[in-house]
Amino acid sequence: MKYSHICLEEREQIFALINQGKSIRGISKLLERSHSTISREVNRCGGRVNYSPSKAERHAEQQNGSKGRKRLVDSNPKVLLE
Repeated sequence: MKYSHICLEEREQIFALINQGKSIRGISKLLERSHSTISREVNRCGGRVNYSPSKAERHAEQQNGSKGRKRLVDSNPKVLLE
């Protein structure tokens, strides 16, 4: 099994396979991912009925961008003036 973030290509494959009526476990086997990873991705991004790869990708980018340590300069611009 891979241990990396789901990429846009995989999200598009998930979308196509959902539309073909494949199960979460079937999708996970085809993509060589854990079924829980696929299930979380689908549920987080609209469920089986409303899943959108582009919305899922934007959501992932927003989530990844908000992680990590914040820069002191960004949170307190007065630091630059001192």
